[in-house]
Amino acid sequence: MKYTIPQLIAQTVERHGERPALHLQTRRGLDTLTYEVLANRVESLARWIAAQGGRPGDRVALIAANGPDFVVAALAVIQAGRVLVPLDMQFTPDEVLSLVDHSEAVALIVSRHYQYLDQLRDHPGLSQWPLEDLIADVMRLRGIAGPLPASEPGAMAILLYTSGTSGAPKGVPMTHHNITSNVIAVSDRLGPRPTDVWLSLLPLSHGLELCMGLLAPLINGAAICYPRSRRPDQIIAAMEQSKTTVMITVPAILDFFAKSIRSKAPKGWRSKVIGWALRSLPPSLRRHVVARLSGMPVGRIRGIVCGGAFLLPDLEDIWRRLGLPIIQGYGLTEAGPVVSVNIVGRPTRQSAGPLLPIAQVKIDNPDKDGIGEILVKSPGVMSGYYKNPEATAATFTRDGWLKTGDLGHFNERGELCVAGRSKDVIITGNGLNVYPEEIEAKLEEHPLVRKACVVQAPITTGGRRAERDGDQVWAVVVLDEEKIQEHDPDLMHDAKKVGDLLGHILADANARLAPYKRPAGMEIWTELPITRSGKVQRQRVRQTLQERAVARAA
Repeated sequence: MKYTIPQLIAQTVERHGERPALHLQTRRGLDTLTYEVLANRVESLARWIAAQGGRPGDRVALIAANGPDFVVAALAVIQAGRVLVPLDMQFTPDEVLSLVDHSEAVALIVSRHYQYLDQLRDHPGLSQWPLEDLIADVMRLRGIAGPLPASEPGAMAILLYTSGTSGAPKGVPMTHHNITSNVIAVSDRLGPRPTDVWLSLLPLSHGLELCMGLLAPLINGAAICYPRSRRPDQIIAAMEQSKTTVMITVPAILDFFAKSIRSKAPKGWRSKVIGWALRSLPPSLRRHVVARLSGMPVGRIRGIVCGGAFLLPDLEDIWRRLGLPIIQGYGLTEAGPVVSVNIVGRPTRQSAGPLLPIAQVKIDNPDKDGIGEILVKSPGVMSGYYKNPEATAATFTRDGWLKTGDLGHFNERGELCVAGRSKDVIITGNGLNVYPEEIEAKLEEHPLVRKACVVQAPITTGGRRAERDGDQVWAVVVLDEEKIQEHDPDLMHDAKKVGDLLGHILADANARLAPYKRPAGMEIWTELPITRSGKVQRQRVRQTLQERAVARAA
C-alpha cells in the first residue's frame, strides 16, 4: 500500500496522541509537545498556508534551525499540499536566492535567527513569512476554514538540494511514496519503539536527518529531542534530560563523542575499573559502567545509527569496546535516502548491513576484489534531478539503475560493504586503484593524528612539478592538540620535531601499505574543510594543494 506523509503522521496521532513527540532543550529544562498538540499546530499552519493562494505543488522554502518550530512548519507545508524546500541555515543570501529561483519557490519561511536575514529583506520580490511570528500566532490561525488538499502518494513532497563535497547543488525531488516507502522499510529494520527518545544532531535540511531522524521516529510514536546547540555540554545535558535511547549520526560526530568520553575518563583506580569492564563485561553492562564512571549519559543508548560517510575501523572498534556497537547503514539523498542498514543488536563490523527489502543493488564492473560501482533500484529512488536532464541522464543507466558513484562489494553474508567514492579513487601510473579511505584509516591509527585526508595532487621537488606517474598520492593530517600537549607542549614550535613527527607518521602508515598505496608526502593542517553533514570536502583539499604546488613551482 502507498501512503502520503500526512497519512502516516495521522495514524501515529490517533494511536499515541498523548505521548510526547518533540522535546526542546531550554534553560529551564525540556519543553515538550505531545503528538496531539503537534498535530493541531501543523493543521492550523497548513490551513493558513493554503489560504494564502497558489495551488498544490507550489514550492515553499524553509530556513530554520533544528527544533519544534522547524518541524511544525515543515509538516504544515507538506499537509497544505505544497512542496517543502528545506535550506541550510549556513547558506549565504546568494545561495538561498539561487536555490529559491531554481526551485521556483513562491514563498520563504525564514527564522529570525538566520544570520543574513537583513540581506534577504532587500529583495522585495520574494514573499517572506517570519517563522517565529507564524508559530506565535498558530493558535489564532485555527479559525481559518476551508478544506486542505488531499495529496497523492506520487506527488512531490520535498525538494532536497544535495550539499555534496564538490560541485553545484542539485535538486532531488522526492514524492510521498519515495519517502514513506523508505521510512517504513527502515522502521521495520530498526524497530523504533514509542518509548524511544531520538536525539537530533544533524541538520534537518539534509535528507538523512529529515527522513530518518524526523519522520522515522514520528511514524512510530517515539519522541525526538533537540539540544539548544551543538555545544558538547548542551548535547550531553540534553541526552541526560531526555533519557536519549537512539541517535542518528555521522562519523565526525562519533569521533567527537569518543574524544569527549576519553577526556572525561577518570584516572587511577576508576580507570582500571573501566578497563576491566571493557574487557570482561557483556556490551549491555559495559555502557552502564562507562556512563557511571565517565559521566557521559550513554547507559540508556540502545542504538547509534551511522551513515553519510566512511566509518573508520578504529572508530567503530572504540564504540564496540564501550558496549555501543554502531549500526552502520548506506544510502544517498537520491535513493530516498537509505539503501541498506544493519540489524539492531547484531551489526556486522565494517558492513553497511543487509539491503532493505525494497532495495535492489548490483555491483557494476567489479575489480579482482569484487569492488565496483554500487547501482540501486528502489521505490525510494528519485525520478531524476529537478530541471536538470543532463545530470539525470548521467546518473541513470539505460535500464533505470541509479549510478551512486560509490564503490562497494557484498561480503560473504550478502551484506553491502562500502569502499568509498568512485571519483575519489586514485589510479596510479601502473593502472592500480588506490582507495583513500584505506590509507586514511592507517594514518589515523597513529595516536597523535585526529583526522586524515588523502587525495591525488601535484607535488614539487626543488621547484619543479613531479612528473613520475602524474599527480601523486598526498596526505593531509590534523593533529590531536590535546595529545600533542601531553606528548610534547613545545613540539609544534620546533621545525625539526615537526618534520620528524611527519616522517614517523608517514613511515608508520607506509609500513602497513603496499608500495603503490604509500603517500608521496604529507602536510599538517589545523582543520579540514567539511560539509555541514560532516563529510570532508576532498575537492577543496585537492584544490588547495594544487594552488600551493603552482606557487612553489613559480
